[in-house]
Amino acid sequence: MILMTKLCLIFGEELLLYSFGPGHPMRSDRITSFWKELEKSGLLEDREIEVCNPVMAKREDLLLFHDEEYVRFV
Repeated sequence: MILMTKLCLIFGEELLLYSFGPGHPMRSDRITSFWKELEKSGLLEDREIEVCNPVMAKREDLLLFHDEEYVRFV
């Protein structure tokens, strides 16, 4: 049996409010431009692509990928 999974693109206006700091390439203007291009391309109409709302990660979820010291630092 083959399981089909959708691609989940996470997007919400709150992402535009977050800053990774000066000089980081992920800026709100770039996110907005990327999203507009996706809309123009028609890719968001693909049934295999789902737009998902962002959710705040729980500490235990972060620890699945990062060590405790890094989570405390961030």
